[in-house]
Amino acid sequence: MGGGSGESGSLSPAGGDKRVAVQMTKEIGVIQAVSIIFGVIVGSGIFVSPVGVLRYSNSVGLSLIMWIVPGLFSMLGALVYAELGVRIQKSGGEYAYILEAFGGLPAFIVMWITFVVIGGVSCAANSIVFAEYMLQPVYPDCAIPGPVVGMIALCGLMLICAINCYKVRWATRLAMI
Repeated sequence: MGGGSGESGSLSPAGGDKRVAVQMTKEIGVIQAVSIIFGVIVGSGIFVSPVGVLRYSNSVGLSLIMWIVPGLFSMLGALVYAELGVRIQKSGGEYAYILEAFGGLPAFIVMWITFVVIGGVSCAANSIVFAEYMLQPVYPDCAIPGPVVGMIALCGLMLICAINCYKVRWATRLAMI
């Protein structure tokens, strides 16, 4: 049912037991990967922050600089990850890099913090922004009730989770929209 159907082959360990090796098929191409990475870097901030940046800077030029400088830092970070990917050719991304540099315990701690705290907050923020934009036409002249935003955000998050669990290819198509 899932998108990660595997191919099996037999391996013979030293004990003589037959084991089956499962290998995941590639579901994400270069364009899809770039779209996902762009979405992760830009996130929903591009839709929320411009008004506040322009309001508090009182200058179009300064607000553009305030967008360009962090963009350059993000590009430098992406180049660092590209270099790490070339030098450390193991699956696992950040976990593999931290494991290689600092060992198992720091890699374990960083990945759990990333998964629980950073990932959770990022998903929550993006789903709340999604819900507010979806509800804007329904509540054009008044404040959107908080519980309604929360319910729509939760439903959107559950839908994205279900799509990711069912088919990776569908999730990548959705990320490219």
